[in-house]
Amino acid sequence: MRKKYLINFLVYFTAATAFSLIAHLTVEWEFEIKKAVVQNIFVGIVFSWILTQSQVHKENKK
Repeated sequence: MRKKYLINFLVYFTAATAFSLIAHLTVEWEFEIKKAVVQNIFVGIVFSWILTQSQVHKENKK
């Protein structure tokens, strides 16, 4: 069961980080690459954790 959540977390993390980085690049062309990557990874972690926890809560409620 935990393996399923880990896989979902990684999928959510990849999607959120990629989406955040693409959005960052389209809005602001000139930026420090290291700072942007760190910010986008943080955004990916936060959204992934939220989505995974909501899934855990939903399955525990059943």
